[in-house]
Amino acid sequence: MLFNSFVFLLFFLLFFVVYWSIPSSRLKWQNLVLWQASYVFYGWWDWHYLTLIASASLVSFGGALVMEHKPQHKKAILGLVVFFHIAMLAYFKYAGFFIESLTYALQHLGISIDVLTLQIALPIGISFFTFQSMSYAIDVYQQKMKASHNLVEYLAFISFFPQLVAGPIERASHLLPQIEKSRHFDLHNASLGLQLILWGLIKKMLIADACAPVVQEVFSNVSTASWLDLWWGAFLFAIQIYGDFSAYSEMAMGLALLLGFKLMQNFHYPYFATNIKSFWKKWHISLTTWFKDYVFLPMGGNRVSRPHLAFNVAVVFALSGLWHGANFTFLIWGLYHAALYLGFVFWFENSKFRLPSAIAALLTFLAVLPGWVFFRSPSVISAFSYIKGMFDFRGGLAVHAWDAKVFSLVMILVLMEGWHRHHKFGLDLGAKVPKWWRWSLYLAFMTLWLAYGHFEEVSFIYFDF
Repeated sequence: MLFNSFVFLLFFLLFFVVYWSIPSSRLKWQNLVLWQASYVFYGWWDWHYLTLIASASLVSFGGALVMEHKPQHKKAILGLVVFFHIAMLAYFKYAGFFIESLTYALQHLGISIDVLTLQIALPIGISFFTFQSMSYAIDVYQQKMKASHNLVEYLAFISFFPQLVAGPIERASHLLPQIEKSRHFDLHNASLGLQLILWGLIKKMLIADACAPVVQEVFSNVSTASWLDLWWGAFLFAIQIYGDFSAYSEMAMGLALLLGFKLMQNFHYPYFATNIKSFWKKWHISLTTWFKDYVFLPMGGNRVSRPHLAFNVAVVFALSGLWHGANFTFLIWGLYHAALYLGFVFWFENSKFRLPSAIAALLTFLAVLPGWVFFRSPSVISAFSYIKGMFDFRGGLAVHAWDAKVFSLVMILVLMEGWHRHHKFGLDLGAKVPKWWRWSLYLAFMTLWLAYGHFEEVSFIYFDF
């Protein structure tokens, strides 16, 4: 079920009425309805895959209870829980990739083997709910929180539908306590939630989906595109993936507020970051902090020698790249960002030289662009061809893929988020702005969305991860 679909609108309105019609004193029933609705939401795509999310939930829930009751065996239990989650993720997401890579490597060594190519459907959201489930077990092991003893509450936490299939990746210590306590409808939070949903719909349906056809055209015709077309295509994909992904996160936050929950912020104006380290504190925050807490810090963090730090950073970014998909393009995207990050930390972070913030932000954005080419390209070879074409200036200044309407929509995003980059989100006008001005802007954006929005129910990019 897509947030930008009529089916989801009907689903949410029906659920909203039933959910809030249950008195807050009947928390068990409210959580039961929340869990069941979340399973309906996920099973709408293919109900067979409900067994995956149920299995991941039961393994981490049961494993945490055993660790709490048998602390002498908790390391072995945690190992089994983590192995189960990694194995499930590896099978559905990477089995075909590993077999194809092994076959390709053996063929280059002169060894010809005939293997069956695996065609495994990738369950939507598996990368998100496995990480959320796994982190809960790790937190219980590290005694950062106590194990949950209420299965319904825990199932509702793992399957919480606003953020189930594309994040943010919530920590149990943040979301689970909210599920465990009674909730009351809050008009202020509901108003803020509607603003977040409106801004998310605008970023997704008005801006990101408008960029998508131009991006597709450019990336499908790299050999005939001019160098300016290639730069334009890379720029628009950077806008598309940000608008698409941050839109989902903000709509998830908005929907959660309507239900009495507060989710973590997953994006904080990353394209206004003035260096690559700051960029990674602002982009996909829930995944970045997950790898920091559960991979980087256990490896020693940054309190190690320079070679050791370089290794730690490379491992984290490589895993982050592979988390996005079973393709060498994602691996190179991750390692490219590792190189940028290490270059900044080793040579520029402690330098007294400082650029004006606007120039620093522009240079950071330009440094990120080649990485997006790898992220979007179907293969490593096509990505290198694309980047090579970006610096082949023999074609003159021709731009065949230029679209003035798309450029105008992108400028709306840039101006709104630049204006409000010190606020929580792009449409967060604040109480100091007169009410008549706020409502005028809301109505103007709603009119733009209705007039120019793409209502074809285009899927979110991160549904593929």
